[in-house]
Amino acid sequence: MMLTVLATLAIPPSKDDGRLAVEAQLKRVRTQVAAVRAVADHAEQLAQAAAVDRLTEQLVEEMARLGCRLLEAAVSLADATRRPEA
Repeated sequence: MMLTVLATLAIPPSKDDGRLAVEAQLKRVRTQVAAVRAVADHAEQLAQAAAVDRLTEQLVEEMARLGCRLLEAAVSLADATRRPEA
């Protein structure tokens, strides 16, 4: 089993590595979107309750994280699609 791992580590990076990085970034974006959606839905349901202030803070934090994930994904996508210069 250890030989398989070592052989895998010896494989040079390929163009697929960029695609995999982009896919990982997009998965993190989708996860964060789901978190924002869940908190926003909950905030909407509790709009009349006193717990809204705390929930609003959480919504702001989750939306900030979503913004970060979107920027990270944009950078990964740009890197993956950038053509090497001659």
